[in-house]
Parts: sequence; structure tokens; C-alpha cells
Amino acid sequence: MTTQSEITYTPNDRPLHHNAQDDAWVTSHSMIYMVETRASELGMSLLNGVMQSEDLIDEYVWRYLATNHTLRNFLWTGLVDVPSLDIALGNIPHEQVLFSNVTHLYLTITSGAAAKLFPHLQNLTSLALVIRDHGDILESVARLNNLTNLHIEYDLDTDLTVAALAPLRHMNLTRFALRQDNRFTLNGSAIPFTALPNLFGSHATLERLEFAWQGSSYFDDDAQDVLWALGRVYPKVNWCSLTALSLPSNLGPSNAYPAYPPMWPSLRRLDLWEMVEPDYADDYANYCTHFANQIILHLPNVSKITVAHKKPFCTRIRRECSSLGKII
Repeated sequence: MTTQSEITYTPNDRPLHHNAQDDAWVTSHSMIYMVETRASELGMSLLNGVMQSEDLIDEYVWRYLATNHTLRNFLWTGLVDVPSLDIALGNIPHEQVLFSNVTHLYLTITSGAAAKLFPHLQNLTSLALVIRDHGDILESVARLNNLTNLHIEYDLDTDLTVAALAPLRHMNLTRFALRQDNRFTLNGSAIPFTALPNLFGSHATLERLEFAWQGSSYFDDDAQDVLWALGRVYPKVNWCSLTALSLPSNLGPSNAYPAYPPMWPSLRRLDLWEMVEPDYADDYANYCTHFANQIILHLPNVSKITVAHKKPFCTRIRRECSSLGKII
């Protein structure tokens, strides 16, 4: 038995909830969830169910969850929109605090529903958000004053802009992730290279940074300058995932940056799309040795590099680094 409550919801199942009138477990029509909590406080240990309908969120279950003061973690993969939220929370007094002790939340939600729900979640420290519309949901997110961990994924084709991401600049996160869903296009062609250093904010607090999108040539043509630019403004980031970036063999800065190593002193781990392999066979060994030396010179504190593409070539560079006394 754990000392905190957890809610997990996935589609295609139905739950159970407690009917106070007859003290019996009854079925709901709209979700599956699992609740685990202290028996002494809630009188239950584990609830499971299987959904058989596509009805709106059951108001009785949501009322129970919203007013459960022992609940800490809440994972909900069904869509939360304004109509369903109004039905679920409509009978709760406006001034009543909801989800008072929830600190970790996973939601698929619309902007309108977020504007209604998030003001009640000021204790939240960790939020994984699946966005389902092109509204101003990040405005609502930015008002979560205690949030330190933010994970965003767009569940639709989206054109990113500097203005759309602007609310993030006012936050103080320690971890931020902006991920692509392979089913949809996350287009960042409107975000210029010059905007990257100030795009996400949290310069004094961020320790882990992850982002990727399509349509920006600097992930291929100016990859080393992307790292130099981020390294200058994020002195605490130790893990960076740039899963659209292709690392070149020359990592020296352009004329825009002072020519001194390292490019990112705090960095310990770097996740990439690929390391750029030469198209020719001539001097292949020398190319690999040069690549390894560049990593040693400009990324001396990095102890792990991972790639999603061309993994055999990355393995070759690891061996070269190892032969020169550096393990990555």
C-alpha cells in the first residue's frame, strides 16, 4: 500500500466509483481509472474497470477526484474539453479549491478547458500536456506558479511561432520538453535561429531541455551554432535532447561567438538525430579522428551522446573518442 493516491485513465474501459447512498461499487460510463490510496483515509485500495461507452466524463467520478485531498498523481489520456468539464464540475461551488494536493498531472485537454481547470491547480509542479487545439493554452500554463517540470506534445498539425511560445519565457522551469508526435507535423520554419536563445526562458533554472520540430535548416546547416547559442544562455542544463539536429564534424563556433572551448560547460548528455557521416571513403579514418577530437575539445564534460539515426557511425566515433581517452 502506498502513501499517495494515483489516477490512471486510458480509453476503451469503464471505472468503478463509490455510491454513497447504498455503499456499493457501481459502474460509470466514460473512463477507466485506477486509484490506490491509504485504506485508513479512503477505505479502498485498488479500483479497476472497463469502459463500454463513449459518454462524457461522469460527473460523480470527477467530483470525487476533484475534491480528493489525498490525490497526488493524476494521469488522464481521454480528452478534457469545456462541455465535459462543465458537466463534471458544474455542481461544485466556484470558490472551492479543486485537486488541492495534485502535484503531477498528465492531461489531454483543450485551451478552453485548461482556462477553467488550471487556476485550481496552483500546487502543481509537474505537467505533461497533450494539446488538442490551436488556442492560447500556454497562457494558462504560464500562470501555474509552482510548475517546474513541463512536457508538451501537440496532438494535431501545428505551425509553431515565437509569439505562440512567448508565455514560456515567464516561467522558471527545471525541465522542459517540446516533442513531436510522428502522426502530425510540428512545423517550426517560422522560428528564426536568432530566437532560439530566448524562446523558452527559464535561463537561471533549467537543467534539462528537449525540443524538436521540422522545417528549420539550422538543425542541419548550423547545428554547432545551435549548441553554442544554447550553451551561452543555459548554464545549468546538463541534459539536452535535440532530436532533429545533425551534429557536424567541425564544432568550432562561427564568428558570432568567442572561439574558446567548451561550447556548453554544464552539459553532460546530448541526444541527437545523427552525427554527420562523410559521403566519401577517402580519408574516412582521418575524418573520424578529427570528429572525435572536436568532441573532446568542445564538449569535454559530455559523458554520453546518443543518436536516433546512423547509429553504427556514432559507435565508430565513440571508439575513436575512447582511443583518445574520452568515454562517451
